This record gives sequence, structure tokens and C-alpha cells, in this order.
Amino acid sequence: MRIFTGEIHPTSLYIYDDYMVYVKRGIIRRNEATISYNHVSQVYLRRGYLASSLEVINTGGVENILVKWLPIEQAARAKKLIDQKIFHTHARITGKHQDMGREVPDFERKLARLKELKLKGTISRGEFEKRRREMLKSV
Repeated sequence: MRIFTGEIHPTSLYIYDDYMVYVKRGIIRRNEATISYNHVSQVYLRRGYLASSLEVINTGGVENILVKWLPIEQAARAKKLIDQKIFHTHARITGKHQDMGREVPDFERKLARLKELKLKGTISRGEFEKRRREMLKSV
């Protein structure tokens, strides 16, 4: 659907844990901007019949992000994900939900350690599944 945008290369938005990367390419040059979630003020999702567009309004020095002609499902998923990241970033900055930030890395660390033990062959797959289920129940 990039034919409708009038661009040779489509604009891209890559969503990571702590930041987003906005890539806009031309014929010769490539503009790339990294935006932190604490600089994002609003996210607009404009749905159409065939496709949708996603606009991210930011407070930083970078221009606003506009990605056109996205599939509707992808745009809705991206908006939901960005909204979650913004909420967690603002909650971490203001100090709300302090216990939320401590539990997740500890759980992830334990799960990564279990996977490592399974790959080394120290524990069997059944033992891995049993311990993983116990960890999930405790969370």
C-alpha cells in the first residue's frame, strides 16, 4: 500500500522497550530519530476502510511521527503497545506502581536462568516446565 503514500521507501517505526526509532528514507538520504517514551504526549490512530495511519505527537525536538497506510490490526496493536510503554514510563518517573518495576526483572531473571539450565542439560524439559509453572503461579 505504499503506492498511496507517494514515497519510494515507506516510513518505519520501530518500537523497543525504552524508546522508539523513526526512520524516514528518501532517494539519497535516510533520516532516523530516536524518541524516548517520556517525550511522547499523544498517539492518534486514524482508521479507514482499507488502512489506517498512526501519528505520534511528541514534546521533544523531533518532528511529529506520521506513518500512513498501515494495516488496521498492526496500527491498533502499535497504538496499544505505545500507550502501555508511555504509562509505564510516566508511572516510573512519578513513583507510582513502585512494586511493579521490581517484580518483573526478578521474574525474568529467574526464567532466563531456568532456560539456561535447560539448554546446558542440567535440568530436563519436564523439570523446566514444572519450575516455570510454579513461578507463574507465584506471580
